[in-house]
Amino acid sequence: MSGKTTIGKILADDKNLNFLDSDTFISRKYSLSLSELIRSRGIEFFRKQELKVIKNNISKKSNILSLGGGAVNNKTIEHIVKYRYKIFLQCEIDTLVDRYIPSEENRPLLYYTTNIEKKLINYYSEREKYFLDCANIIIQADNNSPKYLAKQISKTIDEIN
Repeated sequence: MSGKTTIGKILADDKNLNFLDSDTFISRKYSLSLSELIRSRGIEFFRKQELKVIKNNISKKSNILSLGGGAVNNKTIEHIVKYRYKIFLQCEIDTLVDRYIPSEENRPLLYYTTNIEKKLINYYSEREKYFLDCANIIIQADNNSPKYLAKQISKTIDEIN
């Protein structure tokens, strides 16, 4: 909902890199939607698969890896910090609520929630520390187009280099 997939694809095209969305990769690997995978194997199994994706892509300099918010946690952060650029697309809760499109397959942890705002606040309060601890690029992603945000990220990367 922060725009990570859309922005990641634009950035990958701009930088001539490969794009990998961890959720899509895991879903395709098991030929199940995220919802089906979590329902049949459990959230811990899914988190272990995210960790594998993170570990397996550290050395791949030609990849942009897009992670879901729950992938950044106490079990993954030591591996995520090994990536050269860790980009946190920061959004206000109101923006995330406005962008939320109910989808059992794409948002299984939010789909059955009756109070999206409260759930997002809870997730954000649990995860923000990890996002801030590992990010070396923080982009405010509320009010700009994905193309503009990708350009800002690209510019920031060029400045770091």
